[in-house]
Amino acid sequence: MHQWSLIAKYLVGKDGKQIRERWQNHLDPDLKTTPWSVDEDLLLLNLQAQFGNQWTKISQNLQGRR
Repeated sequence: MHQWSLIAKYLVGKDGKQIRERWQNHLDPDLKTTPWSVDEDLLLLNLQAQFGNQWTKISQNLQGRR
């Protein structure tokens, strides 16, 4: 568990929310930045058919994608 507000104390001009978003969207080594594979595309289509537009549930099933 990361303590974003504690980390932000060491970075002038940044708050915990900004630190968390930077990590989640850019710095996390588990984040996939490559183009989507055919298998990922199919999984996304199947998940959307299953959950509709409940994107939080869909994203929980897409490892490395946010």
